Amino acid sequence: MIMRANKEKERYTLNLVSVVGEALAGALRTVLLMAAILFPLMVSLEALRRVPLWKRWTERGGRYLRWLGLSEASAFPLLAGLLFGLLYGAGVIIEELRSARLHRREVWLLNLFLGMTHAVVEDTAIFVALGANLWVILGGRLVLTVAVICFLAAILRKVAVKLVMH
Repeated sequence: MIMRANKEKERYTLNLVSVVGEALAGALRTVLLMAAILFPLMVSLEALRRVPLWKRWTERGGRYLRWLGLSEASAFPLLAGLLFGLLYGAGVIIEELRSARLHRREVWLLNLFLGMTHAVVEDTAIFVALGANLWVILGGRLVLTVAVICFLAAILRKVAVKLVMH
């Protein structure tokens, strides 16, 4: 009886060790896969930041970003967030905020913009696969996002002017 109990305890311990081992191995594989994807993206974005064409795009795009209450400095984090998702975009936004290239108001507007458009590619693909019109889904979402951001940027400008005047 005692030997049977010991064998069951030993089998349970071995099962627990194998489960924990498999979990750790799976976690390590996931981390390595994420690193294999994110590292080249980070290097590519940093290289893109130094390309003259990118600088011209941010200067030209800066005119349109001003409508949204954003400066030219917000073009890079906005593009990173739109192309690579919220997580990587948030990392770029935090980096820009720490380097004092972005104002807190811009960070708030950027986060709101990215939040409203965060799954625009995936959501649009799903709805189009279900038979929806691509341009209605994509256009409607982007127009609504731009309208909300412009409205909130205008309110923030008025509040800032009132705070400065008083």
